[in-house]
Amino acid sequence: MRSDLQPGSVATVAPRSSLKSKVPGLKSQVQESPKSEVRSPKLPAPSTQSEAEAEKCFLKAIDIARRQQAKSLELRAVMSLSRLWQRQSKKQEAHEMLAEIYGWFTEGFDTVDLTEAKALLEELGGQGEREQRQ
Repeated sequence: MRSDLQPGSVATVAPRSSLKSKVPGLKSQVQESPKSEVRSPKLPAPSTQSEAEAEKCFLKAIDIARRQQAKSLELRAVMSLSRLWQRQSKKQEAHEMLAEIYGWFTEGFDTVDLTEAKALLEELGGQGEREQRQ
């Protein structure tokens, strides 16, 4: 996991072409991803327009992560969307979406992302789905 990410932030999904120049041989090891770039920053200050734009970005990030089968990135994007929905009093929807992706993981529960996901699930009104198994 990246240690430079702040709680409440989501990693940027960038095109692989921007990484090729930094990592020799990357092209032969990794499939090309879409040319589009999705940025999911920290939650904006409350306003209807900025929250709608943030939700749109988070949903796009979730879609891209799902298509690429990138569960860790999907988890981060879902956590960001869940925090937004929590602010909008959509706790049930947020809990359901986060519980679904959290339930996919079978290990790594001591990582920052899964620890934060479990805490957010508890804030949203339920306990971490894997708590009894720990």
